[in-house]
Amino acid sequence: MSLPKHRKAPKVTPAPSQRQPGFASSFTDQQKAMLVLRSQEEKFRRTDRDDVSMTGIGERARTPIMLTGRVVGLGRTKLSLVLNGREQISSRKHAAALDAAVRKVIAEPGPPEYQALWAKVFGLMEQGRPGQEALCFVVPTAYHAWSAIALDPAETVARRLLYGRMAQYVLYRFVHVLKPRSDITLAGITIEEAADLGRRVIDVVARIVAENARPPAAFFEEGTPEARACGFRMFRIRMLAARVGWFGGRLSDDAERARVLTEAFKSGIADDLMWIHEMIGLTEVAHPNNAFNLAVHAGEWRRAAEYGCALLVAFPDLLTSSVGGLKPICEDYTVFPGVAAMLADQTLAMPPAVRELLTERNEKTSAMMPAVEKMIAGGLKNKTYLEMLSLGALS
Repeated sequence: MSLPKHRKAPKVTPAPSQRQPGFASSFTDQQKAMLVLRSQEEKFRRTDRDDVSMTGIGERARTPIMLTGRVVGLGRTKLSLVLNGREQISSRKHAAALDAAVRKVIAEPGPPEYQALWAKVFGLMEQGRPGQEALCFVVPTAYHAWSAIALDPAETVARRLLYGRMAQYVLYRFVHVLKPRSDITLAGITIEEAADLGRRVIDVVARIVAENARPPAAFFEEGTPEARACGFRMFRIRMLAARVGWFGGRLSDDAERARVLTEAFKSGIADDLMWIHEMIGLTEVAHPNNAFNLAVHAGEWRRAAEYGCALLVAFPDLLTSSVGGLKPICEDYTVFPGVAAMLADQTLAMPPAVRELLTERNEKTSAMMPAVEKMIAGGLKNKTYLEMLSLGALS
């Protein structure tokens, strides 16, 4: 009996890239506070002590966590509870202060009028069934005007990205919300035409962000250079994940999934995912899991081993249990090559607890380990993802 070819594909979690209008709203209060704390820690390392003394905080209290509390208006006890995920912020005043602090760490792209438009478009399109304004104005505008800007090489890079972001999002929602009604025609636009144009737009946007490590001119109007760099990394994560999301059910095919995720890996998104994983304090399983999946499918075995190790350090339960809605690793044959990469890499500084977790035989991992051992015995060097799956086929 060979490994099944049509099991449900691993979650690559594209949905957040299609669901949130602003970066701050992507995070929990715990993650927002962690972002601000990480920023304060970096400032604390770089700042002259005389500059710190100008904050008005006493000499003995000048620590990053106290500076964070001052920025967001929370006392040390309350801030500690939020950072530990034990409490949420209920005060609107403090929630607004926290969001404002996050925007100083991760800048929002576009001028204020664009940000307002993006928020309105999001609000209209996120309804369970978009209303008349969305269908009669937003969708045609995305199809005819915003898509044209994104696809026009004569436009500035900033405008192509900003309007391409909105166009692909609206068309994605239009296609998937109205998909059961495939016979619908809206202002002369069919579902098939919207899907085709949406894919063309996201392909262009993904290519541009993959080719640019730094934000283009006029992409931001707010924020320090550091905040703009962080904002562009977040934008890259969302747009590259959105492109994966457009492939939908096609990712159930091993070869097609390997091709799409290899392209995504080569764009550099895996590094961005691990960056935000560190910035929010190892609190979100999707980021390291997606980076691990990308490296595995790209056949980048050293990176797969590193990301897999980071994933299990932060979320050891994922090996044998569902975490955050993800399938347990031991039940997901598509990432078995990544487990083999972790165990085969003798130079990897793997924490003993992770190695013990991987090598311990139990009822839950008993189905996985024979395939993993066959992959290790066959050798990973210079082998592709598909070759590794073939090596691990059980007979």
